[in-house]
Amino acid sequence: MGEEELYDKVVELFDQALEENPGDPELYHSRGFIDEIRGRRSLEKAASFYEKGAEIARTNPQHADHVKCDGQLLGIRRALGQLNKSIEYYKQRIAENPEDLNAYGLLTHAYYLADQILEAQKVIEAAYKIDSGYPLITYWRGLINSRLGKLEEALDLMSKTVSMEWEEEQLARVKSQIEEF
Repeated sequence: MGEEELYDKVVELFDQALEENPGDPELYHSRGFIDEIRGRRSLEKAASFYEKGAEIARTNPQHADHVKCDGQLLGIRRALGQLNKSIEYYKQRIAENPEDLNAYGLLTHAYYLADQILEAQKVIEAAYKIDSGYPLITYWRGLINSRLGKLEEALDLMSKTVSMEWEEEQLARVKSQIEEF
């Protein structure tokens, strides 16, 4: 009996037990735990696919839409409580290519999702020193300033963000990040 068949059989037995004993909270707990384990496995598997897809797309100019995989990867890692893995992953990408502004944006996003706003600020300020005219950097500087309570600065940066020229890839990244919220 394979894992899927075993899972289906266990679920069937628990569902039957719940029909017979609908007032037993321990059965509900156990049934939920079975689905939680399966869900985590599925999410971890999906994360490995997204990470591989992002790596392939990032190294092949033909696939400039790696942002899709990166955005999904951040969402899954957030759901699994593993944003630290994304933080380390994007730190490594920056170490490999210190000029990769997209990696700075993704690391900033990971810190932002982890509610490590001061770390996010450090990363995006480092990116700003590389290219102050890159729209994604301005966008993140605005979001971070809003979280830090610097509302006038945030509003100025967001106004500037709207008036900047965006490449299609950058727009896709921001769209995927907005969908995260």
